[in-house]
This record gives sequence, C-alpha cells and structure tokens, in this order.
Amino acid sequence: MVQIHVEGLEQLLDRMREIGAGRFIPTALKAIGESIKKEAGKYPPASGANDPGNPLGRWYERGYGVRYAGGGGNPTSQMMNRKWYVRPEQWAVLVGNTATYSPYVHGEQQVDFHGERGWKKVGDVAEAALPELLDKLGDQIERIWARP
Repeated sequence: MVQIHVEGLEQLLDRMREIGAGRFIPTALKAIGESIKKEAGKYPPASGANDPGNPLGRWYERGYGVRYAGGGGNPTSQMMNRKWYVRPEQWAVLVGNTATYSPYVHGEQQVDFHGERGWKKVGDVAEAALPELLDKLGDQIERIWARP
C-alpha cells in the first residue's frame, strides 16, 4: 500500500467543499484506476507455455486452460481479462482482479515465471504511474485553488 501525507490537505478539502469540487473526485479516481487496470491487464506475448508444439506435450491455451498433445484438456481458465474491477472509494481507488489465481499472476505473490514472461504486478504499475498521476492531481489542485 502506498501512503502519502499532504500538508495543507484539510484546507484543500475545505476549498473543494466550498466550490463543490468533491463530486469530481470519484470520477478522477476511477479514471486513474482504469489507466492502471489497462496497463496491468495487458497480456504479454504468448510463450512456449502457450505453444502446442512444446516438448512437454501440454500447453496452456488462453481462455480455455491446459491442453494435451494427445487430445483433451482441463478447462480451468477463469478468463482473467474479464475479471478486472476498478472501485473508487473516498480518497482511494481499488484496482484488482477476481480470478482466484490472479494474486500469483498480477499480485504480490506473483510466481517468478509469470514475471519473467511479462505479466505485470498491479502494485508495480501503480507505483510507476504515481509521478504522472501526482502531476495530474497537482494540476487539478491548482485549478481548484484558482477558482473564485
């Protein structure tokens, strides 16, 4: 979890209440969350683990699950790309995925081979985006202070 202490936050909140800007905060947070979701949720290029010709005789087919060279398979895919959520809360936005295995693909418990294949951790994406997001928030704060 990232925590930021902002000096003058109470005065800013008072000013925002005065001009009614508080109603825009959930919208802004949702937009930030959607940006993080979009980047974190990108599927990396397929690897040997997705190749029917790999020497193990089994592979993972995205959107299905494990397939076997001799035929058949296990339809275990939870279609992670469809399980993302973005939930703005007061002064926060939650971005996550409800697939049961998502903590091992996109979370802090990410298995090494997922990272090596290009799957991104949500927290890393959010942290990398933080400077740009703070700049955007700073611009919005300046506009709020400048309003009559």
